[in-house]
Amino acid sequence: MGQLPDMWFEWVAEFSGTAHFTTCDASSYETSIAIYGGSCTNQVACNGDSSGENGCQDWYSSVDVKVKIGNSYYIRIGGW
Repeated sequence: MGQLPDMWFEWVAEFSGTAHFTTCDASSYETSIAIYGGSCTNQVACNGDSSGENGCQDWYSSVDVKVKIGNSYYIRIGGW
């Protein structure tokens, strides 16, 4: 399988604090994740190879991001 098209999501924070974003899914495939704050050009976190969560596929992605209630965050997920 080759590279898959990136998927974008917008999430408006419903709380202030630390948000956990993950692509952990035992039936899924290799992913990468990037989080952008306020616009699609302001990257605040990224990851391509995580470990430590139970029940995940190989090469899943996971990040923790400090968020503020009401702010928009854009999640970009790529796959292989």
